[in-house]
Amino acid sequence: MYELFQRTMSFGQLQRAIPKVYDTIQLRELEEDGLINRTIYPVVPPKIEYRIATIGKELESILDEFSQILQKRD
Repeated sequence: MYELFQRTMSFGQLQRAIPKVYDTIQLRELEEDGLINRTIYPVVPPKIEYRIATIGKELESILDEFSQILQKRD
C-alpha cells in the first residue's frame, strides 16, 4: 500500500517496486477490504491499475510511522 500513496501503479510496477511481496491474491484482499481500488481498462492486452482508496489514505500516517521505525532498526 505504501507505494500506492505515491501514485497509481500497474501490477508489474508493484512487483518491481516490492519484489515477492504483492501477488494478485493480496491485492484482491486489499481491494475487498476497501483499501485500494482496481481499474480494468478494456484493451488488449488488459491494462489494470491500482490506486489507494479513500479509506486506505487514512492509514498513510500509520504506515509512514511504521516505516520510520523499521528504518531506525536497520
